Amino acid sequence: MPQFAHLHCHTQYSLLDGAASIPALFKKAKADGMKALAITDHGNMFGAFQFVAEAAKHEGVKPIVGCEFYVVNDRHRRTFTKEDKDKRYHQLFLAKNPEGYKNLVKLCSLGYIEGLYGKYPRIDKELILQYHEGLIATTCCIGAMVPQAILRKGEAEARKEFEWWYGIFGEDYYIEIQRHQMEEQDKVNEVLLRWAKEYNVKVICTNDSHYVDQKDWNAHDILLCINTGEKQATPAIREFVEEGATMKGGRFAFWNDQFYFKTQAEMGKLFQDVPFALDNTMEIVDKCEHLKLKKDILLPNFVIPQEFNTQDDYLRHITFEGARQRYKDITPEIEERLNFELHTVKTMGFAGYFLIVSDFIKAGRDLGVFIGPGRGSAAGSAVAYCIGITNIDPIKYQLLFERFLNPDRKSMPDIDTDFDDEGRQKVLEYVVQKYGKQQVAQIVTYGTMAAKMSIKDVARVMDLPLDQSNALAKLVPDKPGISLNRVLTAPIDGEGSLRSKEGLMSDDIENAKKLREYLDANGTLESQVLREAMILEGSVRNTGIHAAGIIIAPKDLTEIIPVYASKETDLLITQYEGSIIEDAGVIKMDFLGLKTLTILRDALRMIEQNHGIKIEIDEIPLDDRKTYELYQSGATNGTFQFESAGMQKYLRELKPDKFDDLIAMNALYRPGPLEYIPDFIARKHGRQQVTYDLPEMEEYLKDTFGICVTGDTLVYDAITGKRVRIDQLRYRVGEFYVQGVDENLKPQKAPVTYWVCNGEKPVFQVKLKNGATVKMTSNHRVLTENGWQEIGRLQPGDYIATPRRLFAETTQQTDRQKLRVLAYLLADGSLSSSGATAEFISKDQVLIEAFQESLSSFENLKFRTLQQVRDVTRVMTAGKNKKFYHETNSLVQFLRDWGLKTMKGGCRSGDKFIPEFVFGLDDDQIAFFLASYWDCDGYVGKKSCFIKTISSSLARGIQTLLLRLGIYSNIYESTYYNNRRQEQIIAYQVTVYNLKAFSEKIAAHLLLKQMKSGDLHGEEFRDKVSRDIFLKEVELEWTGSVKSLMRTHGIDRQHFYKKYRQLPRIASKVVRPLTEALTLPETNRHLNVRWEEIESITPAGTELVYDITVDGIHNFIGNNIILHNCVYQEQIMLLSQKLAGFSKGDADVLRKAMGKKQIAVLNKMKSQFIDGASAKGMPTDKLEKVWTDWEAFASYAFNKSHSTCYAFVAYQTAYLKAHYPSEYMASVLTHSQGNIDKTTFFLEECKRMGLDVKGPDINESGVNFAVNKKGVVRYGMGAIKGVGEAAVEALIRERKEKGPFTTIFDFMRRINLRTVNKKVMECLAFAGAFDEIPPLQGEKGGARAAFFAASDKYESFIEHLLKYGAAHQEDKVMSVNSLFGDLSDSVSIPEPTVPKVAPWNLLTLLQREKDVVGIYLSGHPLDDYKFEVENLTTCSLDRIDNFHNQKIKIAGFVTKAEHRISQKGTGWGRFTISDYSGNLELALFSNDYAQFKHYFEEGNCLYITGSQKQRYNSDEYEFKPEKVELLETVGGSQIAAVTLQIPLELLSVDLLNQLDRICKDRKGKHTLKMRLLDRTNKNALPFASVSRKVNADSDFAMEMEKLGVECKVG
Repeated sequence: MPQFAHLHCHTQYSLLDGAASIPALFKKAKADGMKALAITDHGNMFGAFQFVAEAAKHEGVKPIVGCEFYVVNDRHRRTFTKEDKDKRYHQLFLAKNPEGYKNLVKLCSLGYIEGLYGKYPRIDKELILQYHEGLIATTCCIGAMVPQAILRKGEAEARKEFEWWYGIFGEDYYIEIQRHQMEEQDKVNEVLLRWAKEYNVKVICTNDSHYVDQKDWNAHDILLCINTGEKQATPAIREFVEEGATMKGGRFAFWNDQFYFKTQAEMGKLFQDVPFALDNTMEIVDKCEHLKLKKDILLPNFVIPQEFNTQDDYLRHITFEGARQRYKDITPEIEERLNFELHTVKTMGFAGYFLIVSDFIKAGRDLGVFIGPGRGSAAGSAVAYCIGITNIDPIKYQLLFERFLNPDRKSMPDIDTDFDDEGRQKVLEYVVQKYGKQQVAQIVTYGTMAAKMSIKDVARVMDLPLDQSNALAKLVPDKPGISLNRVLTAPIDGEGSLRSKEGLMSDDIENAKKLREYLDANGTLESQVLREAMILEGSVRNTGIHAAGIIIAPKDLTEIIPVYASKETDLLITQYEGSIIEDAGVIKMDFLGLKTLTILRDALRMIEQNHGIKIEIDEIPLDDRKTYELYQSGATNGTFQFESAGMQKYLRELKPDKFDDLIAMNALYRPGPLEYIPDFIARKHGRQQVTYDLPEMEEYLKDTFGICVTGDTLVYDAITGKRVRIDQLRYRVGEFYVQGVDENLKPQKAPVTYWVCNGEKPVFQVKLKNGATVKMTSNHRVLTENGWQEIGRLQPGDYIATPRRLFAETTQQTDRQKLRVLAYLLADGSLSSSGATAEFISKDQVLIEAFQESLSSFENLKFRTLQQVRDVTRVMTAGKNKKFYHETNSLVQFLRDWGLKTMKGGCRSGDKFIPEFVFGLDDDQIAFFLASYWDCDGYVGKKSCFIKTISSSLARGIQTLLLRLGIYSNIYESTYYNNRRQEQIIAYQVTVYNLKAFSEKIAAHLLLKQMKSGDLHGEEFRDKVSRDIFLKEVELEWTGSVKSLMRTHGIDRQHFYKKYRQLPRIASKVVRPLTEALTLPETNRHLNVRWEEIESITPAGTELVYDITVDGIHNFIGNNIILHNCVYQEQIMLLSQKLAGFSKGDADVLRKAMGKKQIAVLNKMKSQFIDGASAKGMPTDKLEKVWTDWEAFASYAFNKSHSTCYAFVAYQTAYLKAHYPSEYMASVLTHSQGNIDKTTFFLEECKRMGLDVKGPDINESGVNFAVNKKGVVRYGMGAIKGVGEAAVEALIRERKEKGPFTTIFDFMRRINLRTVNKKVMECLAFAGAFDEIPPLQGEKGGARAAFFAASDKYESFIEHLLKYGAAHQEDKVMSVNSLFGDLSDSVSIPEPTVPKVAPWNLLTLLQREKDVVGIYLSGHPLDDYKFEVENLTTCSLDRIDNFHNQKIKIAGFVTKAEHRISQKGTGWGRFTISDYSGNLELALFSNDYAQFKHYFEEGNCLYITGSQKQRYNSDEYEFKPEKVELLETVGGSQIAAVTLQIPLELLSVDLLNQLDRICKDRKGKHTLKMRLLDRTNKNALPFASVSRKVNADSDFAMEMEKLGVECKVG
């Protein structure tokens, strides 16, 4: 076979033209024995670096870097006509050495920088002459200059062209011939081969490869259609046409299916008549050096002052200069830290990097740019702090430099910087100006055809209807990075499956199966689409620009890496993506835009403008009382990082009073170990003792209060349902999923991410009342109703959580007959005999016959029976048709496979167990197995069902199988004396009390036993929750009497009587209905699990114990009990130094090894740690525990530097919100304007804060939200639809120059009417911008209505005003030009008279306001009834679908009313009502319409009782009203009393005085009650006023809310 190398190959980086992935090309080349391979993408080098890197994985295949350029006559020309088009020719160049690669880079870059036209980067001969050294050139393909000259201009002209190229490249110029079955190509080849002999130019053969395999040709054709926007059904024009040319009557397509990556054999056959053309490809391979593109980073040339010899000297100088400013007194500790860091920086050669970053950050601050205090681990550098890179003192907050940089680090340190959104561009401009435009670039990103996109693209091209295309795409799981190929071809279950690797849940698995059904339906369009989409998935579809990445080079970038240009930016863009850019030799930095900094900037500007105070935000005190009060109240909406509801809850409990509290909370909350937060809070407030393994650890652990866990157990597999010993999980980390609970205690699966053996430790056996047992160390945590608790702190009588059901995602099925045989033998079988037999013993003929019938499922098996005394029959088995005498029969072989039999015997009764495969069966087969067992050895009665066994393992296995079906059971133990064995035997009884569940799940499979007839109760035995928690929640939520609670919700009031209150538990069935009606979050949460009483905790000796880490949820089910499994990474590093004398570098190596689970490194460092700490006199056993704790924690530790930086910015936002609420919230609103939901939310927050927010006003509003001198927040005019930026700027400019507008007529006389036209005037009027200007000020509805009323001879007052303004301005211009201009003031045009018109009603005003502003700004139609809406309705309109077939109460105002007459002459109507959350459409017919129609008029606010019922013969639901009332009437009829709920911490004399004043001012008919709330201890003390009554309406409730007092009905 001839040797050949492909030298003309297009990859996926020939955008939408190449369909070959780089790895696939190398894989095929390697398999074919090819010695080399070239990349020659169209006009770019996007894939070159990856191409060379991929070659390293395929030894023996040399990578050759090239490019197929677009060559034109003049790269600068950009003006063309239809007759004189931009004529582009193809040209192939290959780099034969580093100089050639450098010139290839230069040409490729300049093609974009100087020659880009449309989407084509173009070069010309001028550039080729300048940059041709080290390049190999060929005559290229049919689209190149020489072939085109042969075809279009004749041989004479073509010969001149040929000679030009030959003259430039000489021996490095080759004739390239291709054979793609094209007539024109054959003509060209004939001439070229002739010239080869004539000029003695060597010939090579190539295949213009655009895809890997021939079968991919259709996918490639589809890719071309995606590129051109055509359908594949459009006729293809298969002739040479210039790429990008307009095709008439057809579409661009390749000629045939021959443009693939052919093997050497295929190419040898194709060019067998010119074997030298094959050989010459190898000559080029030998000429081309193996390029090494990976280079050391070249830092920009940062110029230092002349008096310093090196960058290190200068860095040291500015560091200590900065230190004197930052620290004032440089202590020995600070000096030592700085010297250590500077030495490390010098050793690693990174001084220039620090100087560059410091320089542009300083420049940014000088330019007024807001820059973050730091980001990530760079905040651990004291040098960075001293030279202004960060504003976080790492020494004060114990942040480690080694976390950022240490001598073991080989890569450039990563300093990411946050800038305000607008300021980021200013800093970029500074960097460009300092280093030069040719040395700064942004970074390319590649947009690839992901799974869904590939389906949609291919479907469009193949004409699959849009709805079907979308349906297919929706079946692809919504998981980032999901691969269509894996969805369609990977195993569903098992190792490397979709469940284990991608972690897909059941719904996604079902969708994957549906997709596979479409794929397997051969011949259908859907199947074809999926097959082609699989091939094209991953193709590079387009390029983009990295949002933050910037590179700075020491010289012209085009001399280092290829760059390109784009209309999206003025900067250059790299052709290599960010993940490899540093390997290419240039430094990458992230310039990040952070909106929070922009919010801070704008707020500070408004504060300075309104208060004359210039705040240096980085210098605000970090012990400000008012800021911590804001955090303590949880009033963090609109602040950074701490605004979620969950965080607010913990802030209220924590009561942070120092900055370290915020750092710790951010670290604990953000990564997810939420279960530690209650302990952290309890320890802060002294309610829980803080303990440390070693006293020396307190210094570094005190801020997080020393949280630790260890543990062992038998673990439940959430995927298969099988149980796996924890000591067998070591090699299944990352792929084994456990079942646990989420923060709401609902079932949740999660992967095991860490496993550790903690050595031998004392353990305790914990036994629950239901018989479940587990052994654990005393500090292992279990879940109680008061959170996670160490088992050593609990005692018998306490309750811990167990699951209500076990779930399995992937279940299996087996032969039912075999399953029955197994169940019978486990129940009443003899397995212990030494013979190769298994025997079933029973009195029941039904079971004997069933057993015998089921034995037929085993091959070559026979049986015989032996009648024994007392009517007992023994069924014995044996093999038949044996091939040899001692052949084991098939039944015994199965029993051996299951572990129940051995070569020497089998399990005795007390050793029997259920084989693990049974736990992996589906629910129906598990039920069948249990029924079969129950038939033999079970009891079915009127009150319970149970089985008895002397095997503990068997009993617990049956309990687990019942739990798989959601059936709770108890295991009771009893002892009896066995005369035959002469010993006491423990018997285990597994009892089920829920007969209804047993009947529904199991009874149908029973053969012998029968359920008793009659009503079967479905009550769970001992299913109870904490009465104390329940009662406290009810008392906090329900302000009425116990009697009214019973009347409203049906709960018996006896549960609230004193004698019952003393009982610690209350039945779940009692409280569950109430949790659906009232907000009882803790009780509702507790109902998701089952609480089991601890029966005993007893020492169980010393055993090996293990621990696992579970991703996200941090808990798992073991032995049918919910079990638990954070310290800062910096703490581990500090402690290793303090305890064991680790160097700073060693400490960082330890952190990395733990985080990345580098076992060999850990084993080595463990001995170093133990030896070092032992030498300091520390006990070895304690050190062993510390080490294993660290191993368990390391992978979930949070970078403290991150947390500190986040907390710092968060504190700044909270500080401004606390001290300057109007300005801060105005800034927050400004930067939320594009999001209506957020704007509405923050406007509500302003109301809660008591801020006055008003609509736009022409005299006070700016472009954005602003604050006037009185502290009123004004809506920005720039957010009014239809107004436009030019009009707003003109208005503001006029106002600044000549003062406020005094009247509407003054406004019309002064404003530029070219920008403020009729449309703008209308929108300003709708928005209320003229509401406060004379003579229209007054009632909003009247003022706005006047603008649209007829005026004099004009259709509207707006038209009249515009005519007036235009006439006045025209007159003014004429008077200026008049000889008598000085007399013009005496002449005036009369001002129009404001029309008298009826004001708009509230609904019209608000609706038109919303049309231009997007929200109800002046108010909401329901605002006057907000108290009634919140207290008397069941739910908001957006939640009624949660209440199917239930009677509910809703409120809303009528926004649309259509009263109609049917064809039969009866009335009916269609109406829309709205509330704060959304809309509800309803139709009324017949009697309903007649009864309620007079209520449904636009603008009416209604209170409706009804239900969400299923439509007739439909799956859809609709709301059916049963009673309708005007909302204004229900407050008087349904509210008898109100209760003020006063938090204990707010109680003061001042508060009581304010309450007294408000109640006196708002006298009414509603009885007043009060409740004093102690939320910490969950207590409430009620009070009632005998004589005082108030008017409890929305205004009253708002007054209370301002005081922090909640007002509730009842």
